[in-house]
Amino acid sequence: MNNEIRVSKIESARRQLETAVTLYFNDKDPVSIHTLACAAHEIIAELNKNQGGTPLILEGKIVKNEYKKEFQRMVREAKNFFKHAEKDPNGSLGFNPKTNEYYLLDACEGYELLTGEKNPYFIIYRGWFHSKHPDVLNSPVSQMVINKFGNNKLEFFTKMLAAAVELK
Repeated sequence: MNNEIRVSKIESARRQLETAVTLYFNDKDPVSIHTLACAAHEIIAELNKNQGGTPLILEGKIVKNEYKKEFQRMVREAKNFFKHAEKDPNGSLGFNPKTNEYYLLDACEGYELLTGEKNPYFIIYRGWFHSKHPDVLNSPVSQMVINKFGNNKLEFFTKMLAAAVELK
């Protein structure tokens, strides 16, 4: 019996990112969220680059040259630490889980730009991010949406996902 499944790169990224979003809204392990979000982000960024798309924000293309090395080190530090042990088998890392929010946002945005697909998980995450960080982005979500669907992460996710299913 063959249990093999065939998965494309973009499907792999979508599945990893949907899982990371679900874990995020359920307040699960931030290291797992980071690892999944970074893996998805890396695939999306590479596919986007191969298609000649605009680089994703966390790739650092908009960062001034004199800050690129430091920016890339900061962005990749936790991602690499969580994946590799050959250089520092006894190492430890101070990790700020807030970085997950930016990886998730960039990957969700990148996925939509790359595929044109309106994935409900990614739309919901972006709506939550916009509502919690109105000062960071240019396109804030209406406060009416937050009032209707709740200020609690899991409640917001559950209600918005149910609403998205109804719209299909």
